[in-house]
Amino acid sequence: FAQSKGARQIGVWSMGVISGATGMYAATFNDSGVAFGNYCYFKTQTWFWVLAINLRTEENARYPVLINSKKGAFNTVMICESAKSVGLESRCIFENPDVISEAVVGSGQIGFAFPLADGKFHVSRFSLAGGDEAVGSVRELVRRAGKGDSGTRDSRL
Repeated sequence: FAQSKGARQIGVWSMGVISGATGMYAATFNDSGVAFGNYCYFKTQTWFWVLAINLRTEENARYPVLINSKKGAFNTVMICESAKSVGLESRCIFENPDVISEAVVGSGQIGFAFPLADGKFHVSRFSLAGGDEAVGSVRELVRRAGKGDSGTRDSRL
């Protein structure tokens, strides 16, 4: 989640273009420098939720995760890979993005807990202030770009 030049802020969230201009992201960072956000791709019109953390994981391994927000508690699985290129240990994609969306929309904060080998849990929390608007804006811009429908309004993609 390296922030792109010209990234726009909405609340605590940043919106910008993914490197290589293949899509856009909306992301937030917590006080530990860990990132949580949504990636959307122009060509495929797909999106997914990502958590970039400072924990070493096995490449392409699946990890259970517990999610808690104002909407309640949820569980899903993350698939993780190296994120050293962006200065973090691992980048994890949530297997069921609809669960994350349900937990995020209308909530003020979200927390993720996942088990560690020693019987403890690692917990990351994020403010969602501005997240609904940022994610909604990115998805709409990507949708329009995919349809070639930018209207007459100036935009930066």
